[in-house]
Amino acid sequence: MRRLAVTTWVILAVVGSTPIANAGSNTKEFMQSVLSELNLTAQACHYLSPRARSIFSGVCASTDDSYRQFMERWETLPSIKKTRATSDWNSSKLRNNQGQKSTVYYRHYEAADVPFIVFYDKKEKWILMTAAVSSSTRCEETDPGTQDGSPDVRQVPSEEIDPDEIEIVSKVAPTYPWPARVMRIQGRVFSRVRVEVDGTVSDVCILEAHPPGLGFEEAAVAAIEQWRYKPVTQEGEAVAVHFTVRADFEVQ
Repeated sequence: MRRLAVTTWVILAVVGSTPIANAGSNTKEFMQSVLSELNLTAQACHYLSPRARSIFSGVCASTDDSYRQFMERWETLPSIKKTRATSDWNSSKLRNNQGQKSTVYYRHYEAADVPFIVFYDKKEKWILMTAAVSSSTRCEETDPGTQDGSPDVRQVPSEEIDPDEIEIVSKVAPTYPWPARVMRIQGRVFSRVRVEVDGTVSDVCILEAHPPGLGFEEAAVAAIEQWRYKPVTQEGEAVAVHFTVRADFEVQ
């Protein structure tokens, strides 16, 4: 039986940044237009829990189409023809917010570089389209270790840190995000963090996320912000340090 695991690593180097997808109002308008092409009206998304709704932007609708009828119509929609499918159709057993379980078919797409997923519930004949709304902060290009900080705290760039100085005291494992968990999609996130003189974490930002827009960024940041490190000292002086943390989301 396969299981999901999350592994985190400390990397004492800042990697180059890549754009982080952000599904905003334009993405929701796109999904609404797809429903219009299907002649369907958006309804409440009972698949999305309150927590999921805080991360994902989604539209839902019920349909009279069977799975095969839906598939035939879906592939001919003008809006879908303009997107890029990044996976084949797959199926999974999915439990909705009301605890009911059903076979759900899904496929992963990109529209204007923003990932989104379409789900079709074979039993309930529900359609759900969802995309992650990236609320995590993307890192600035400058090295924070070279910026002016508090006058009472010396900041140290990552390349000056001895790896043996980075000792984590407590850490919270990131939660595998939905719907990546449902589709068993693996991911990797590079985050830059600042450890204060008391060992607490602040200023967590995203350097890279692969794939972006599926909630991996939010899951990594939410966990890392709760971590605690042993305070770092140099020449007997307490210092604030910046370094990069890698979080791997894996299907094992």
